[in-house]
Amino acid sequence: MAKIRALAIQGDRTDAKTWRRLLAASLVAAGLVSMKLGQDANWDWMNYHVYNAWALLHRRWNVDLFAAGIQSYLNPLLDLPYYLLAFEWLPDKPRAVAFLMGLPYGVLAFCTLRCAHAVLEDLAVRPAARLPGAALLAAFGLTGAATLPQVGATFNEIPVAALLIAGVALLLTGLRSGASIPERSFPIRLSLAAGGLFGLAAGLKLTAVLYAPAAVIALACALRNPRRAVEAAAAFSFAWGAGFCISYGWWAWHLHAQTGNPMFPFLENLFGTAWLGSGGGLDHQFKPRSLTQALFYPFHWMRPNAGVVTEPLFADPRFAIAFVVLATACALAAFARRKEPDALADRRMPRSCVFVLAFVTAGYVTWLAVSSIFRYAVAIEALLGPAMGIAIVVAGRRLSRASVERNLIAGMLILLVGSAALTHYPRWGRVRYGDAVLRIEPVKLAPGGLVILLGPPQAYVAPSLEAVNPGVRFIGITDDLWNARAFRLWQEITRRIDAHAGAIHVMVRLDAAARMNLVPELRLELDRESCRDFASSVDQGFRICRARKPNR
Repeated sequence: MAKIRALAIQGDRTDAKTWRRLLAASLVAAGLVSMKLGQDANWDWMNYHVYNAWALLHRRWNVDLFAAGIQSYLNPLLDLPYYLLAFEWLPDKPRAVAFLMGLPYGVLAFCTLRCAHAVLEDLAVRPAARLPGAALLAAFGLTGAATLPQVGATFNEIPVAALLIAGVALLLTGLRSGASIPERSFPIRLSLAAGGLFGLAAGLKLTAVLYAPAAVIALACALRNPRRAVEAAAAFSFAWGAGFCISYGWWAWHLHAQTGNPMFPFLENLFGTAWLGSGGGLDHQFKPRSLTQALFYPFHWMRPNAGVVTEPLFADPRFAIAFVVLATACALAAFARRKEPDALADRRMPRSCVFVLAFVTAGYVTWLAVSSIFRYAVAIEALLGPAMGIAIVVAGRRLSRASVERNLIAGMLILLVGSAALTHYPRWGRVRYGDAVLRIEPVKLAPGGLVILLGPPQAYVAPSLEAVNPGVRFIGITDDLWNARAFRLWQEITRRIDAHAGAIHVMVRLDAAARMNLVPELRLELDRESCRDFASSVDQGFRICRARKPNR
């Protein structure tokens, strides 16, 4: 079996020039898909993705307070590309911004294609069927409800997933380098490079932390020699830490200086800084509510529903299909091994295939236990197709010595078309293109003003208001804050409001104007005659009113 795999790899006709063309095609296609989906204006975009990048570039961290809620304290590095494109370099070309924001999806698609192609090579699939088969395997997950609707969006899950899958591709390269000699040592330099990419991804967005344990577990499964597995895992972990420090270390230092907690608003119970209470800052609303639900969770979102693993209405059968295919393949392979144990004794699964199956399984279990938030599962969804391809080829060969290439391609075509027909994609707040990325009606405020943003998402308006009213400051009031009035953050906010000597304004969204009734909770009186509404090109608009401190 090892000799067959070695000859298959040597006989591969996909050269570097072809891969460069595929990368270029992936990038162009991704940009066009992003343009087709429309301009991004999701809830998080309005709440903190625009504000955080602006705050970083304009040194607002010591000027404003809690303007975008707890999300004000998330690493803003990934938000910089969008802000620079949309508000500095191409503010009047929203379609061009959308195209460029789609490019990370092209990188993700290309890396997923490389992973799928690698496992088909190691499975000795005929060269003529490798690229078509790999394309179908990659397309299965890349068109999923967790991935496709996020193309070009500022959620930043796709750039993070691109780093993760690039790391997986590097690890597969290392595992495949010894395909003809199963006990050959694993190239440590590739483990270091992959660990660095995983660490960078985790530092840029903490939701990617959960994939590091999955990679270590997958390495341990793929490298059958315990010593080499420990060496590779240690190198990966060391590089992961270095990558994490590069992308997050500076931000941890900033957060520690601001709050005493380098992970704020997370792990407050660990650091005990009492800014928001003892909560860990994690969102558990989508986690399974029972062991039975956890075991069969993918089947709960096969039909349209909302509130299971994400907020909007959606349906996607891909995880359930992968669950069934993998379970069936395992059962069939076990049956074949039991029927002919001697004939199948030498058919050891390639190390790259073991890694992909273990990574998808461990990644899914970790994701399920930590958050179960569907948007965070892009890296798992991308590799569903390659995992299914491995299962189909291995089980098919153990049941029959006939070629499985035709059945693989036909089966994946059927599954891809069927899953697409049953998918209902979530709507993540796209808007039609206008003559600019954002237009905010100018609002002139009294000099030296303080604007209280009463309820999110409003912080995206802050740059426009500050451009018209230099020196204005912003304070955010969210539901999290109302529930933490016994802690330091509320005390600091009320202290700043009390100490402010200039004009005070309160702003709300028009669809949440009733929040104005909460103003007395801030020890302020509202001047309703001063209220005025102003428009936004991506939203329903806002109301801003003057407030004053009552005589105490």
